Amino acid sequence: MGKTYRNKTKFDNNHFMNVTSMFVNDMCISDLRNLKDDCLSCKINCQKIEGKAITTKRSLLSIANHIFDPIGFTAPVTLKPKLILQEIWKLKLKWDENLPENILNQVKQWLEQLPILAGIKIPRCLNLSSNGIKQIALHVFCDASKKAYAACVFLRVEYEEVFVKLIQEKARVAPLKDISIPRLELLSCTLGTRLAASVKNDLNLPDVRIYYLTDSMTALAWIQRTRDWGVFVFNRVKEIRNLSDVSSWEHVPSEKNFADILTRGCSAQQLIYLRWWEGEPSWLSENPVQCPRSKQVPDEKTMNLELRKSVLVNTAKRIEEFNWHCKYFSSYLKVVRMIAWIFRFFKNAKRIDVCNTSEINFLNLIMRKKILIKLIQMEKFEGDG
Repeated sequence: MGKTYRNKTKFDNNHFMNVTSMFVNDMCISDLRNLKDDCLSCKINCQKIEGKAITTKRSLLSIANHIFDPIGFTAPVTLKPKLILQEIWKLKLKWDENLPENILNQVKQWLEQLPILAGIKIPRCLNLSSNGIKQIALHVFCDASKKAYAACVFLRVEYEEVFVKLIQEKARVAPLKDISIPRLELLSCTLGTRLAASVKNDLNLPDVRIYYLTDSMTALAWIQRTRDWGVFVFNRVKEIRNLSDVSSWEHVPSEKNFADILTRGCSAQQLIYLRWWEGEPSWLSENPVQCPRSKQVPDEKTMNLELRKSVLVNTAKRIEEFNWHCKYFSSYLKVVRMIAWIFRFFKNAKRIDVCNTSEINFLNLIMRKKILIKLIQMEKFEGDG
């Protein structure tokens, strides 16, 4: 956004300006850079909200789309209207149909608490250009629930002391189509790698070390193992491997996963009380970093459900039954002689100039006897290879 500001004719280093007047006047919730305090805060456009009666799916969608939070520090709160909208979609309500009372109550509670977000202030400066930096790393937490999947990125800078700061978060509502939790966890890992790549590029840290953490042993096994996975898992794992180093993926216990709140959502009051944007995993501040370990093992049964299905095709050549001779001949010798005459006919039919009209001799009978035995074997032992 800073690049955009510098390209605007209204930009003036000598005066404090209202950045919102350029970009976010139309938004009901928006990130605002406070130049005086050099921090990011949250602007709530109460007039925008109060000017609309949220009673239908259309009006709620309009408000939800007027949320501008590119860094996602209000993500647990802004997830709420998206979850409500998904609930409305399940009810199959029309665009201008009045919402049920229980839905309206949820919307009302969410709107009433929005002004509380104005109390959020996040220091903007990361101080990455100062001397004395020993090491810089990004730590990406990925998590999912039935409602949503999410990821958040922490910056860890090691000076004489360790500086840890939450950089960016992103949460997405789970698809309406029923998807298993392991698959949603894999989606959160995919989201985490994309988010880390974006932060790495925006902060101009080409050589930064990135660590990825998930509490799903199944998703972790999919990423780390080279198997013939099905289409869904294969495509996500391929992207994850392209954007990250497999060795940088680790497991973190669920209670230590900082992205957990992003997958459940919370009210603005809860967010302010928790001061989530100021929090940090305590173990990240240790030197050296001691990632929590667990003794969990992946569920092999669940994991193997995503293996590519192998289709085995057994082909069997059907041999027409050769028992027709029994209907006409009761003597084995007569059958042999009949086959001998059939073969004599085939040969004579191919030779127009000379035809063999002699009697069937003993040698002919022996040869046709072998053919008869082969035909019977083909019929009776067809499935024995």
